[in-house]
Amino acid sequence: MKTQFLVSVIFSLTLAALVIAIGNYYAGPSLLLPQIVFVAGPTLVPLLILPRTGKPALAAWIFIAVLLVGGWSYVVYVDTRPYTGGGASFAWLIGWFACFVALILAASLSAVAFLLGGRRRPPD
Repeated sequence: MKTQFLVSVIFSLTLAALVIAIGNYYAGPSLLLPQIVFVAGPTLVPLLILPRTGKPALAAWIFIAVLLVGGWSYVVYVDTRPYTGGGASFAWLIGWFACFVALILAASLSAVAFLLGGRRRPPD
């Protein structure tokens, strides 16, 4: 249980660092902490509400993690590809949307695991 929490925190912080570094979002030391919070925070929440035991929980964690990586990878792709035009990029919204979808899926998986876990009876 503690291991999954620790792995989730490390995963979220690593993903945030990679998004900031590869996407060239680093704007200075005073903005680094808010940038990490804006990426790692929404990334961490779905991973924390997943069921915590068994192989199905590991498979769900990996599925949600892949979904989150895909969402944030697309953010980096959108902001690093060459394009003409100007203005602010709203690519961060894509990453947050991926986190929202992951949160809905994680909550659904947790609810199903809770409902199924209550119906299981130990063998006599």
